Amino acid sequence: MSGTVAAALVDDLWRIAIEEPDSIDDATLAAWLAEATAALDQPVAKEPAAVMRKAVRLARKLARYWQERDASSLPDWRNGVDEALGAFGWEPQLDLVRWALDASPDPMTFDEVKTHTLEREETLRSRAPERVRQELWGLAIGYNLVRLEMERVAEEAELEPTRISFIMALHFICDEWLWCASASPGAIPRHLKKLRADLRRFILPARRSKRRYPRAVKIKMSSYPRKRRPEPS
Repeated sequence: MSGTVAAALVDDLWRIAIEEPDSIDDATLAAWLAEATAALDQPVAKEPAAVMRKAVRLARKLARYWQERDASSLPDWRNGVDEALGAFGWEPQLDLVRWALDASPDPMTFDEVKTHTLEREETLRSRAPERVRQELWGLAIGYNLVRLEMERVAEEAELEPTRISFIMALHFICDEWLWCASASPGAIPRHLKKLRADLRRFILPARRSKRRYPRAVKIKMSSYPRKRRPEPS
């Protein structure tokens, strides 16, 4: 989806603003904005265009913050986003992905969320509007955390993230969360390393794009004779 590609470009911009803050100038941002806009569907809709302009403003703010600080001590550049902007710094990526899902829903994503993540629960447990929003946010965060871990495993194995089994990844990560809840904080990196090694066992074969099984309903056979209209005399 074009929105997810644009969200990945925002991630790249954030990384450059933290690791090389002096390189963020008008020319760099103009070139980035042109590339990110080209990744969106043409003509560009009003909502994603506004998100891209917001990303440029946040990139300037992020670069100014890290021009006065040393980012080399950060364990990961993402921690620099959290320190400088907080949760607000991830809104452009979330808005772009949400827009992409609204514009072009992925049937596989909805199947993974409804059938496997929700375990075929037809309705949400919450009844109040604010609780429904909280439950939906929790569901979206949990789903994307599983997908994020799948992406990191696939990156280490030099594969596409879709080659990792979502069902097995979901089950293994849920089990690991239960173990980590009672483990000491120092043991979590070891558990995480073991989890990624285990997930490598569930690499799926490459998808055969030309093979397709459309949905069909078979005729139910009956032992009774079929009633037909009488032929006109």
